[in-house]
Amino acid sequence: SDATETTLHTYKGQVTKLTEAVKLSKKYGLSLKETEKTGVAVLNIEQSIADETEARVLSGLNINLSQARYLALQGKNSEALDTVLSQIGSYEKIQHMLLTI
Repeated sequence: SDATETTLHTYKGQVTKLTEAVKLSKKYGLSLKETEKTGVAVLNIEQSIADETEARVLSGLNINLSQARYLALQGKNSEALDTVLSQIGSYEKIQHMLLTI
């Protein structure tokens, strides 16, 4: 799986956690690089909250990304993505929402 320097630095000396992050990313058909992008996007707090509100309106779902932001802040981008997807359903739904915004 392709990993950025930031991701490798985050998991330095934590092979087990890096392996778990790779498995979680692959579960959704993503690379670590794509997962990191999701984490970075969630950390843009102002935009993330605006997107969260808009996603609630468009989807009718009760979406709360606070935990995802918290995990992304800790560098746990794979877990942040898992938190987002557990509320929305699939990566494809996220992509569709982004296209309609």
